[in-house]
Amino acid sequence: MVSNLIISDFLVNVAAGWFGAIFITQTYQQIPRKKRTSLVIINTGAMIACLVIAYKFRISI
Repeated sequence: MVSNLIISDFLVNVAAGWFGAIFITQTYQQIPRKKRTSLVIINTGAMIACLVIAYKFRISI
């Protein structure tokens, strides 16, 4: 069985990778502004969800 600490650390790393993919790389330049905004909102929401779930696993130890 995988421990909660390992799952929590994995989700924090996923969120950090997501942050880099959204804000560091310049892949959104050719996408129209409206679609780009919605993609950034969706990706930021997914990143925050990973951090919240990681926190839930961390406090349940």
